[in-house]
Amino acid sequence: MSEKTEVITEVASDSVSNLEQIGTEALAKLMDWINSAEGFISEQAPELAKEIVTFGRAYHLIPFVCFFIFITMFFVFAKKANKDGWETPQFFTPNAIIAFVSGMLTFFTAVIALHNTKQLFMAWFAPRLYIIDYASNILDSL
Repeated sequence: MSEKTEVITEVASDSVSNLEQIGTEALAKLMDWINSAEGFISEQAPELAKEIVTFGRAYHLIPFVCFFIFITMFFVFAKKANKDGWETPQFFTPNAIIAFVSGMLTFFTAVIALHNTKQLFMAWFAPRLYIIDYASNILDSL
């Protein structure tokens, strides 16, 4: 019996030693990975923040640019349509139609631009606050 016990004890001891070695190696690899990830994150975080702010500025500026383009189109084509004469039997001239469509687009882009005003101002004047708001929106969507 004691011979069997010694064999079992030896096999168990070897197994524990192997598991301990595997665990130590895995922990060492994990620590190396964590250290490299930490370095990567600390190097890339400022660039990521800059890119988020730049994207936010451009994204929230687009409705304002569209608003000014459409309102300019509206006034130019409304003036041309007025020269064509509003009282003519051909009221639906191309200039009048373009003026009407650009007027509608002006209204819709104004609504969108007003909705994005807060985000645009944060991206331009308070970039850190914009990044915090951006991160909180991502966390809320999870």
